[in-house]
Amino acid sequence: RFLSETHRVLRKGGFLLWADFRPPAQIEPLEQSIRQCGFEIMKAATITPNILASMALQGQRNRALIDRKVPPVARRLFYHFAGVEGSQTLAELQSGKLVYLYRALRKVTSI
Repeated sequence: RFLSETHRVLRKGGFLLWADFRPPAQIEPLEQSIRQCGFEIMKAATITPNILASMALQGQRNRALIDRKVPPVARRLFYHFAGVEGSQTLAELQSGKLVYLYRALRKVTSI
């Protein structure tokens, strides 16, 4: 749905820069959906190592910020989102259960 809506609002030749994490088994179906929606994949990269390096550098800062700004009841969700030490997100990126992807897409067709 996201890809369809993005395709709808872009003019032909318009670009979408996209990054997100997924289980490895979802990469090929995702790329099929990208193409079916009328996008060309201009660049594809796995940026997991870069994301992990950033998380390592920012982890303590992010945890401290969450501890200061987020009510205790919601902190666990924010830790997960930020990928701080001990979070499921960080563990799954480190183990390879999740990979962080980058795609540069260009709208090539009108659907």
